[in-house]
Amino acid sequence: MKVGIEIHQRLDAGKLFCNCPSVPAEGDGASIYRRQRAVAGELGKIDAAAAQEFVRKRQFLYEAPMNASCLVESDDEPPHDMNPTAIDIAVEICLLLEAKVVDEVQVMRKTVIDGSNTGGFQRTSIVGLDGKLRTSRGEVGIPVICIEEESSGILGEEGGAAKFCLDRLGMPLIEIATDPTIVDGEHAQEVAEKLGGILRTTGKVQRGIGTIRQDLNVSTEGGARVEIKGAQELKLIGKMVENEARRQKTLMGIREELEKRFGGKVDFGYQAVDLTTIFENTGSKLFKGAIGKGHRIFGMRMPKFKGLLGTEVGEGRRFGTELSDYAKMNAGVAGIMHSDEDLSKYGISEKEAREAEMKLSLE
Repeated sequence: MKVGIEIHQRLDAGKLFCNCPSVPAEGDGASIYRRQRAVAGELGKIDAAAAQEFVRKRQFLYEAPMNASCLVESDDEPPHDMNPTAIDIAVEICLLLEAKVVDEVQVMRKTVIDGSNTGGFQRTSIVGLDGKLRTSRGEVGIPVICIEEESSGILGEEGGAAKFCLDRLGMPLIEIATDPTIVDGEHAQEVAEKLGGILRTTGKVQRGIGTIRQDLNVSTEGGARVEIKGAQELKLIGKMVENEARRQKTLMGIREELEKRFGGKVDFGYQAVDLTTIFENTGSKLFKGAIGKGHRIFGMRMPKFKGLLGTEVGEGRRFGTELSDYAKMNAGVAGIMHSDEDLSKYGISEKEAREAEMKLSLE
């Protein structure tokens, strides 16, 4: 297993690119509607994550409190010079972590069109390189330390638009990224705790829930690197790492089993089949409501998957849950049902299930 941590800590220094205070919003302000689109960066290519967000065609509503935001946050005015106090704090943290401070701080832009930043990108600057942290399991490298702007605060949904508040946007964050030499969940928790302690010793960082968060990068041999965003609770970091390692190992086991069943590479032709007519008089409230809104019910065969979709890959999660998450993100559906689960809990009768299975087998 390989684990790395990124820590994001708010600095107590006012906002990074304007003169607004970095405090929670109070009082009235303006409301702004926006849409965002994916555009090519400096290399002439569109970021894959940005392209995926653009496909969702989302609308964004921003609440802009007068006492905690200005035209910089709404992207109607160019950013001011970087906050010198925030830079000084970042340099102090670099020295505490034995990192080399760069000769010149340059501002970079990272494309982000999930609505969390009105400009469609986040500003980030490298301040220190090649730091280190001594732990009970050996030295952990800190290849980069950055200062960046915080994203907008999520308020929920309103009128079909994702709603954000601009009081948080532009607050200065120190970002500390370790190398992947963390060996397990317990070690990851120790590293996060030590880094948090160093940050607090400066007396120049914000305190309280939401002012610090950790992102965990976890990979296992034969698996893929997965980033767990926004790990807030220090005591849960070890469990999160171990759960992700278990998930990856279980998924690799499912892949090996499928390769055995297919006699090699997992490959099958699939076709979505319209099953709406089978459920026209269904007792399922879920299906009846969907059909009443003009939606249609589709199904597909997954040969040789029997018994695998219900395999537990984590606490409260099954292989079918994994596939459902992909469907929600990429196809915009509310979820999926599969034959390894009890379909009667959705109000689907045995007769309907048999008819659906028969129709799928004939296609």
